[in-house]
Amino acid sequence: MNITITFANEMMHHDKHNIEKLQLIFAVNSLSKSWRNTFTKRFGGKETSAEKRLTGKQQTNRKRGQRMSEFIFVLFVCPLLVFIFSVIGTRITKTYYIMPIITFAIFLIVAVALFNRSFFFWVGMYSIFSFLVSYMTLLFVKGDKEVEKKQ
Repeated sequence: MNITITFANEMMHHDKHNIEKLQLIFAVNSLSKSWRNTFTKRFGGKETSAEKRLTGKQQTNRKRGQRMSEFIFVLFVCPLLVFIFSVIGTRITKTYYIMPIITFAIFLIVAVALFNRSFFFWVGMYSIFSFLVSYMTLLFVKGDKEVEKKQ
């Protein structure tokens, strides 16, 4: 039992130093606060994370940059991609329900792999948006065919 505990302590200490090196290189906050607090208590209150080394202004700018990039991704990039792929997919499949299912599946995988629970709301929103775009695409295609028949 002592061997296992010693080995776990060594591994945690080793992992902490590797993660701190990565934090310095990439400026990424990869350790959760509770995990960091556990290390602080375990190793005598010595906290040497990369985030503590940054000044307050640098921390604020980094957090603001992360929020802004997520904001742009969620509100502009993803809906634009959903719109483009829904129109193309609907034109190819000629059905209004295939692309929302594909959109839901893709964004569900992305949400589980890359984001936290709050992104699941956006998975639903993108699926609804894909459904609306697909349905409108079919209406426009149907309208174009009727106009061509009249001419």
